[in-house]
Amino acid sequence: MLKYRTPAVRGLWRQGALVHVALVSLVSLASCSSLPNSGPTAAEITDSAADKDKNLIGFKVIDVSPKIVDVLSSQAAPTIAARLGTQPATTISRIGVGDALSVSVFSVFGAGMMSPSKSADGGLGGTGSGQISNIPPLTVDEAGMIGMPFAGQIKVLGKSPEEVSSEIVARLNGQIYQPQVVVNVTRNIANTVVVAGDIKLPGRYPVLFPEERLLDVIAQAGGPTHTDHDTWVRVSRGEQTERVLLEAIDSDPKDNVPVHPGDHIQISFEPRTFLAFGASDRITQFPFEGGKMSLAEAIARIGGPSDLRADPTAIFLFRWESSLVASQIGLDMRPDMTPVLYRVDMMNPSSYFELSKFPMRDKDIIYVANSGSNKVYKVLGIINSAFGPVGNAKSATN
Repeated sequence: MLKYRTPAVRGLWRQGALVHVALVSLVSLASCSSLPNSGPTAAEITDSAADKDKNLIGFKVIDVSPKIVDVLSSQAAPTIAARLGTQPATTISRIGVGDALSVSVFSVFGAGMMSPSKSADGGLGGTGSGQISNIPPLTVDEAGMIGMPFAGQIKVLGKSPEEVSSEIVARLNGQIYQPQVVVNVTRNIANTVVVAGDIKLPGRYPVLFPEERLLDVIAQAGGPTHTDHDTWVRVSRGEQTERVLLEAIDSDPKDNVPVHPGDHIQISFEPRTFLAFGASDRITQFPFEGGKMSLAEAIARIGGPSDLRADPTAIFLFRWESSLVASQIGLDMRPDMTPVLYRVDMMNPSSYFELSKFPMRDKDIIYVANSGSNKVYKVLGIINSAFGPVGNAKSATN
């Protein structure tokens, strides 16, 4: 009977009873599906992929292999040269609505060239060997017209300054002896581009010559306010809008396309990031912090799989792929984007070589699957937290 046992024996008996209760609790809790967890195991993910009731978006699980990496690493970055074209502008010397013109009229006089009475009749001429008359700035109205003294209304829209000069000369003949006219565009509105957004000097900039290109205009505007690998350049031309990373323009000259009058260039800083979830030491959003990043670098950034909780054979990358990429990796083509889960086995040494070539993309999600024994570790933690205070109290009593 318990009352005849020594205190030491009674203590051992109580400890044995506690161990028995702990083992029963361990088995029951470990088999309980409601035990808190940081995410599914690899088996649960693959089962969900095969279950049409759960897999409503139709995602596929693909094991990373040399073929998969070759397909993904060969994907060309988005370019704008093919869509916007590489032809230079042909209208930068043409006058448009809103432009301001300066007109200078030269009248030449000399022996036998112009009579004194001609120069004294109040025309644009004058007396002496010659005279220069500068007309106040003329703004092109919405109809594309300017009003020129002694020449009347002149249609200048779409014409070059030389063509306008020739027409003014033709109209002044008979009023001025051998008139010579020089026309300059002092305020160029029609042949400008607008640069806005994350740029140091946003504003309107003239297109000075046909071969002027994107980087030329960006440099005129002071350059971007952030690093080029996370800065996007969006060009709107008419009803067409295309965008490309500024870093891509720097590395590929063909994307440094000629600008056209009327282009709207928006510079925007959009940091590329990826997310980490599951049995990892760091669950958060990570910036790329560089031009390119491989999956190996990304896994290292998150601290890798946890030694106690993670399944190193099941690290997943969640991504939406285009129909073209989906077909190249063996999936059915869809009219929209295809959800794909790339699976990596880090227990296979050859995987590390593939990870170093696997390109990360903006908004990728890395998930480190939980190990099947993860629940056991959690149960042990629960039991330790439950019985730890009892042991500490007993130690204090002794």
